[in-house]
Amino acid sequence: MKQKRQAPGVQGRRAGAFHQVHYKGKTFCLKNNEFRLFSMLLNGGRWATFDIAERLNIPDPRSTIRYVRAMGIDISDAWTHENHMRFKRYFIHRDDLSDVRVFRLPELFDSLDRKEVHGNG
Repeated sequence: MKQKRQAPGVQGRRAGAFHQVHYKGKTFCLKNNEFRLFSMLLNGGRWATFDIAERLNIPDPRSTIRYVRAMGIDISDAWTHENHMRFKRYFIHRDDLSDVRVFRLPELFDSLDRKEVHGNG
């Protein structure tokens, strides 16, 4: 039976990552939905899941929040009572945002010579 071969340098579900984020001294590779969620929370405010779903067009933001939290990014939540409803609002504390840098992964490879990448001499 043939075994699947994994592309060099690709680690599990991070294979489709497009953004590299330096946050709290660590480096994270985020997919598009994860990055869009992180950016929304990074800009401040406290967001309910239905606000996130509507603005970012993510069907279930809670699963994306779960993935981002599992990576080690601190997303806080607080229960809210409004209009006879109880729900959570998600946010990132402002003091956690002192040293955040974001890179789009294709830009990391723009500095390489194209001949080296494709092997053309």
